[in-house]
Amino acid sequence: RAMANLSHEIRTPLTLILGPLKEVLEAPDSDKTVERIELATRNADRISVLVDQMLELEKLEYIKTLPPQHYELDHDMPRIMFDLKAYAALKKHQLTWQCSGQKRITLFTDSLEKILSNLVSNAVKYTPEGGKIGVSVKQRQLQLVIEVSDNGAGMTEEQVDKIFDRYTRLENEAEGTGVGLALVKELVIANCGHIKVESEPGAGSCFTVFLPMTGSTTKSRAMAKEVKENP
Repeated sequence: RAMANLSHEIRTPLTLILGPLKEVLEAPDSDKTVERIELATRNADRISVLVDQMLELEKLEYIKTLPPQHYELDHDMPRIMFDLKAYAALKKHQLTWQCSGQKRITLFTDSLEKILSNLVSNAVKYTPEGGKIGVSVKQRQLQLVIEVSDNGAGMTEEQVDKIFDRYTRLENEAEGTGVGLALVKELVIANCGHIKVESEPGAGSCFTVFLPMTGSTTKSRAMAKEVKENP
C-alpha cells in the first residue's frame, strides 16, 4: 500500500513537470512560457521535498545507533521555536508556545526538533491564513507531554485513522505526502512514547505526544526494538 501511495505522489508532480516542459519545447516563444516553467519548478520542488522526507524515514534506523541527545529544555526550546515561529509567520499564522517542568530529557538524536517541526508544519498546512497554532511542552509525572493544537480545518475519525500511514494524503488535499506525520509517529515509538490525536471537522486538531523522561538509554533502545518487532 505504501509503495502504491508513493507512486501516486510521484506521478502527479512528475506529470506537471513533463507536460509544461514539452509545451515549452513545442512553443518556446509562447506568452505562457514563464507560467509553464513556474508550474514545472513548483512540482520539481514537491518531488524534492518528498525525497527528503523519504530519506528521513530511512535514516531512523541509523539515528537509533547514534549516541543519545540530552535536551536542556530551557536552552533548546527557544532555539527550536524561533525557527518555527518564523515559518508560521511567513504563512500569516500566529504561533504561541510555553514550556514548563523538568529541564532535561534524553532522546534519540534530533527527535525533539523533528517531532515539533513536523507537527507545527502540519498545523500550518491545515490552518487557514491568519489562524492560531499553540505549542505546549510540560512535565506530567514521569512523562514529557507535547501538545500542538490549531484552529484549522480539523479531520473526521476516518481521516485521523489514516494520517500516520506513510505516503497517504487526506481526501481533497491537493498537495502533501503524509510522510511528516509518519515520521513523527515512528520517532515517538522509537523513544518509547505514544501519540494521540483529537480533531473535529471545522474545529481544528490537537496532537499530543507522550515521552518518558526516565530510564537508561539501553532500556529505551530495548523497548524501541520490542515495539518495532511486536507492534
